[in-house]
Amino acid sequence: MAADFRALRAKSSTCRLAGRCYPGVVRTLYVTPLVIVLALSWAKPTSAEDSAAKRFASSSVLIEHAFSVGHVQDLSPLHTRSFTRSLRLWPSYAINGQLNLSAQLGLFQELTVTDTTYAFEPMLDDLMVSISQQLPRPKAAPKVLNAAIGLDLFLPTSKASQAASLITAIEPWFQLSATAPVLDGLEFSYRVTPGPRLHRYTTASFLVERPCSPATGCSLGATVETGERNPALQLHNDFSLTISALNSKLSLSAQLRMSYGFLYPKSPSGRYDEVIISNPGNNGGNPVRANSTFIFDLNYQVHPGLGLSMGLWTPGGMRPDGDWYNPLGNRFSQVYIDLILYPVALVRAEMNKKRSAETARPGRH
Repeated sequence: MAADFRALRAKSSTCRLAGRCYPGVVRTLYVTPLVIVLALSWAKPTSAEDSAAKRFASSSVLIEHAFSVGHVQDLSPLHTRSFTRSLRLWPSYAINGQLNLSAQLGLFQELTVTDTTYAFEPMLDDLMVSISQQLPRPKAAPKVLNAAIGLDLFLPTSKASQAASLITAIEPWFQLSATAPVLDGLEFSYRVTPGPRLHRYTTASFLVERPCSPATGCSLGATVETGERNPALQLHNDFSLTISALNSKLSLSAQLRMSYGFLYPKSPSGRYDEVIISNPGNNGGNPVRANSTFIFDLNYQVHPGLGLSMGLWTPGGMRPDGDWYNPLGNRFSQVYIDLILYPVALVRAEMNKKRSAETARPGRH
C-alpha cells in the first residue's frame, strides 16, 4: 500500500500548534513538544458470504485526542511554555477493495493564557473530503510498483481560510510507490498534487508601501503583484522513504513536501510603481513562492495498543535576501516526542492474551 502523506499534514499541524510555527511568523528557536495522542479505530469483520461485510472490512473511524506541551528557549519570562489541545475526527469508508472515501475535521484549543487572545476558544481546521482509487497494475509492470489517484476537497471552516476569503481548494493527486525486500520492507513514494484555490478576493504585495508620485520617481499606471497571501494555485511534490524492521515494530521514515505557490496575475495600479516590489527577495516580482516541510521520524510499536515516536520537523522557505533555508534542518527545526495510545487495540490484545493463556492450561481442550 502506498505511503499516506496525510500523516505529514497531521504532524505538521501538531508541531504548528505546539510550537507556533505559522508560515512567516517564527517565535521559537528550539521547541520540544510532548504529544499524547489517544486514538480509537475499529472495523467490521470480513465475511466471505456477506458482500456488505467485505465492503466494511477496510472501513474505519479514527478519533484522535491530543495534548501538546511546547517548550521554548528564548528570553521571554512568560512565553516559554505553550499548551494546546486538539481533537480530530477521521472516518474512512471502503466502497470496494480499491476505492476509498474519507473525511477529516480537526479542532484545537489554545490552553496557554499568557500569549494568546483566543485562550480556550475552539478553533476548527479546514474540512477535508477525499476520494482515492488504487490503480490496477499493468501486466508488464513490476510487482513492486503501485499507483493511486485521488481528489482532496477543502472547505473553509477555519478562521485562517475564511480570513483569506477561500471558497474552496481542489487538489487532485497522483501517487507512485515502489517496495523492496530490505529487512521488513523498504518503500519509496512520490506524490504530485496541483491544487487550484478559489478566493473571493486577493491581496496586494508591496515591498515598501508608499504613494506613487513624481517626487519618488514613480510613474502612475504601473503594475503590482496580487495574491501573495491568496495564491491562485499550489503545486505540491511529496517524497517519502520508509524502512521497517523487528517484525515491522520499528520504522524509520523521512518525508519531504516541496510546495510552489503561483500568484494571481498582475493588475494595473494608480498608486504604486513596479520598482517598489523589484528586489532580490522576490526575484524582481516573480509570482512564485516556494516553501517546504520535512519530517524525520523514528517509530517503535511497544505494544499493539502503545506506540512511541520521536523525530525532527523542519519548515523551510526563502530568506529575506532571496536565498533559501536548508529544508532538512535550520534554525526553525523542532524536536518532538509522541506517545500514542490505542485503547481498543490495547484492550483487544489483553483479551487475546488472556484467552490464549486459558486455552493453554493443562486439561483444557
